[in-house]
Amino acid sequence: LDFKVEASSQQKARSKIQEAGIDVLIPEVFTEFVTTRLLGMEFVEGVKITEYASTHATEDEKKAVLSSLLNFYGYTMHGPIFNCDPHPGNLLVDRRTGKLCVLDWGQSRQLAQHERFAYAKIFMGALMEDGYLFVEGCRAIGFSFGDMEGPPDPTPAVMMGALRFVLRDSRPVAQSRADFEQLEQVFSKLSGETKAIQTGGENILKGPLMPLTKTVSLLFEVSSRLNVSLPLMHIFASHGYPMLLQELGYDVKIDPSQTSFKIELEQSTSGLSSAAGSLQTKLQSLLESLHEEGQILGAQLVVLDVASGKALVDVALGHSGWLKPLPVSHTTIFNILDISKLFLAASVLRLVEKGAISLGTALGGKAEETVTLEHALAHTAGLFQLVPRSVESFRDLCNLNHVTDTIAQEQPLLPPGTRQQYHYTIYGWLLASACRKAGSDIQSAFDDFMAAVASSMSLKAPLGEFAEPNKQMKSPSINDFAADMSEFEFFVDVTERGKRAEASMAEKADGAYWMSMFGRDQWFEPSALNGSLAKASILPGLQAFATARSTCEALRGMATGKALGSATLEESLRSRKPNAGGASASPPIMPKPFKQFEKADWGLGIQLVPLPG
Repeated sequence: LDFKVEASSQQKARSKIQEAGIDVLIPEVFTEFVTTRLLGMEFVEGVKITEYASTHATEDEKKAVLSSLLNFYGYTMHGPIFNCDPHPGNLLVDRRTGKLCVLDWGQSRQLAQHERFAYAKIFMGALMEDGYLFVEGCRAIGFSFGDMEGPPDPTPAVMMGALRFVLRDSRPVAQSRADFEQLEQVFSKLSGETKAIQTGGENILKGPLMPLTKTVSLLFEVSSRLNVSLPLMHIFASHGYPMLLQELGYDVKIDPSQTSFKIELEQSTSGLSSAAGSLQTKLQSLLESLHEEGQILGAQLVVLDVASGKALVDVALGHSGWLKPLPVSHTTIFNILDISKLFLAASVLRLVEKGAISLGTALGGKAEETVTLEHALAHTAGLFQLVPRSVESFRDLCNLNHVTDTIAQEQPLLPPGTRQQYHYTIYGWLLASACRKAGSDIQSAFDDFMAAVASSMSLKAPLGEFAEPNKQMKSPSINDFAADMSEFEFFVDVTERGKRAEASMAEKADGAYWMSMFGRDQWFEPSALNGSLAKASILPGLQAFATARSTCEALRGMATGKALGSATLEESLRSRKPNAGGASASPPIMPKPFKQFEKADWGLGIQLVPLPG
């Protein structure tokens, strides 16, 4: 123990904190009273932060102290010096000024750039539920994970969920205790392979993540004792994210509100003159306000007149990614994700019109449970599990030929035609199989459709930069936490119910559906498609690449009969929702990524959305 070293660290911390404008007091060191065994510093008459709640401090004063504490740790975890000994005994509130005072700099050090980057990515990943970014950050500070492109592994999602749980908006002690009791009650229901959820969450407490965990635990304890609610995770990210962009060389301004982030607009452009009309003005204003609220990062919006093809609206604004904040222009290519299912359906229906295949063509299933092309297009094939049994890794998922070769052997969870439920992944592979049976392939059929509608769209990622799928960077609220807990409890209940010997066919199907996501959560996040493997792969119905203009042109081509005949289009707009009632006909509660499809209705590859009024 050398107090000269501690004095030097304390002086540096005091200087850097003052430079950063963080409203925290670090006592001044009197160097003439410093030796290896003696440390002389400014005397601060204070009250322990854990006892501050019992003083006569007002709500605003307590909130100011907690806000200072969060900003202090947010800055130091991404800044020049980090106090590695976070505990309440080192924190006082100055009785004279009401300022937070941080003591004991004996265990402090300067974080290397890769560590500061790592913490920023961990908090950003947790904020956006981006497992790939979270793992990238954890690996950079020495935490070991399995192959993210390999077999299913619940660890990343569970660790991220544990961090989100601990860093949820702070609550009073009694409510926090109730949260933990609820979590323990759900854990007690786990059995078999789902027990990995409990042990996986404990990994956040181990090894290289220990300093992070100790800091987070301190902050949650203090905020709960002070009975003050602040967005803990958001404040951490508000320090780390701008630092990350600055050190990556991007000169952009970040505006973090109390709920969401936005990169300030460098441009807001229109491909039309202001004289184009009020619709252009109104929609551009709407997009700008959504960006201002942090609801969107970047966007293109095009509206074409169906009859003439004239552009009525043409707007491009914002940025193409959180970590590659390039301005969005009219030519920026976007990954349109599962919107591409509509264009795949039209591609296959063109093969039907040409007589190369029929809606009754069998694509798989047993003789008594034949899956036809019509079932596939209508999302009634009963193959709504998220991955086929032949897919043992994300690498398999990205192997089009492997999955198409084996999809015919996949058994439906329910008899075809009995339930309409969104087939997120298997839909595209069934259509790829249909193209093979028609003597073609999915790429050729898709290209033929694009030629017919005079549009440009690709099933493979372009070689240059494009707008990658990104979630909103938004602080989870108490309601978000409650929804996550509710979904977790439902997952446990529905999978356990499906394991029972006396479970009905529908209960077994629902359990198998939810279980097909276990350990694969990160496969179905938008960030999974940003890796090099997915970019080099054809993932039919999961991704395609286009501008808003080319997407709009493809839709216009369908509406004007360039792609499909009027009889085919009319038949595609007829609902295929089964009329039979009962448990098998009703889809269960669906996971968060697919929530919007719980009550969806489809014709032949076209989702039928009732218009207002």
